[in-house]
Amino acid sequence: MSETGRTIRGLSIAVTILAALSLVGTLVLGGLMGMLAISAASDDYVSSSDSIYSGRIDVDDLGLSPSELRELKALGIDIDEFGGIEISRGAAYDFAGIMLVLAGLISFLCMIAGAFSLVAGILGITRWNRPEKMQAVLIWAIVAAVFSLFVGRLISLVLLIIIAVEAYRYRRDYMFATMNDPMQGWTA
Repeated sequence: MSETGRTIRGLSIAVTILAALSLVGTLVLGGLMGMLAISAASDDYVSSSDSIYSGRIDVDDLGLSPSELRELKALGIDIDEFGGIEISRGAAYDFAGIMLVLAGLISFLCMIAGAFSLVAGILGITRWNRPEKMQAVLIWAIVAAVFSLFVGRLISLVLLIIIAVEAYRYRRDYMFATMNDPMQGWTA
């Protein structure tokens, strides 16, 4: 047993556990967001009440400078003579819809990153003692590391980079050893 192989196995176990926890957490959070959206859309009080989603924001409370107020007016945001901005229910629904779509997109990317990390971890666990099979571990670890970077999974990112480096070293050392031993693979 090689020290590099044991390192790959240990790190792969950690990555697999983190990926499984990430997938479960993302699924639970996605389910809760979906239930919240369905509940808000179907509640008669929320969908019919103007008092919840409409109102007035006092510009003085926001602490905006005169140049920022001009920018708001240039964007088409109507400021009344008392220095207030009227918020309509439609704008609140639009904002809630955009936030729900963004949350869904982030959840989807987190699930993809978790799935790639899970595959990389499982391959590292199953192939830790077979240096000739480290190419797949290396590729999956790099792909999972890229997706982990996109979604901000920093611990998984560091572990996957270490796995990729160790898999490369393990495979490289194996290739050099077999090139120098012409009888490698032959049995008597």
